[in-house]
Amino acid sequence: MLLVALTGGAGTGKTTVAEFLRKSGITVIDLDKVGHETLELENVKKKLVEVFGREILKDDRIDRKKLRNIAFDSKENLKKLNEIVHPEMINMLWRKIRELNDENIVVVEGAIIPELGLTKDFDFIVITDVPKEVQIKRVAERNKIPFHLAERIVNYQMDRKKRLELADYVIDTSGDINKTLEQAKKLLKLLKSMV
Repeated sequence: MLLVALTGGAGTGKTTVAEFLRKSGITVIDLDKVGHETLELENVKKKLVEVFGREILKDDRIDRKKLRNIAFDSKENLKKLNEIVHPEMINMLWRKIRELNDENIVVVEGAIIPELGLTKDFDFIVITDVPKEVQIKRVAERNKIPFHLAERIVNYQMDRKKRLELADYVIDTSGDINKTLEQAKKLLKLLKSMV
């Protein structure tokens, strides 16, 4: 199995590339969805409520919007959240990957792959990239949040230069969607040639 990381900061077009690969028959695991599933685990929910209080709940489930607002309120809060969620999330991810052991290519899409320290576990690393200003604007528009919160989210992620240093392949998504898809097609061809 060729294990591929598709990463890049929030708002850099990972989902567009992942969707193209999925439609082309490649198995893609969405790390955000794994994170959402992790928040449903009783032990995780219990720890989060202990740390952040019952106000993060809505109908006895974690309200991700409230949790995000609290987490990105300070580096300390974000650190606490990550210490609770990330280990469980990584375990769940590896379980999902093991279940796919008869696949030729498995792509894991996620912004925080480098922050989780997982890049060394992948055979090939693809980074989607745009200038920081574009990234912040996209995050604000996509999440319908104020510019300053989008900027905070982007700033808490790995530095763009450091992230690019990890890349085996970079897709520049600052142009229109057709330019992004052209690069995604080249990537697909390359990945298929590697298995």
